[in-house]
Amino acid sequence: SFLSFDPATRIHPTQVPPHHALSELFLQRGDADAAEQHVRAALQLTPEDPALLELMRKCDRAANM
Repeated sequence: SFLSFDPATRIHPTQVPPHHALSELFLQRGDADAAEQHVRAALQLTPEDPALLELMRKCDRAANM
């Protein structure tokens, strides 16, 4: 669940999967700002990841709705 990923980003801030999962979850819940925060953290670790770049586009679209 959501609560299990949040501590993971604090314990292992250099791990992409928790940030990716939280970003997806926040997008589903309608919180584009929080989703973008986590996808940006993941992109700092893997800047050319196609899935993360697509997720960032989704965040941008959601923020502009």
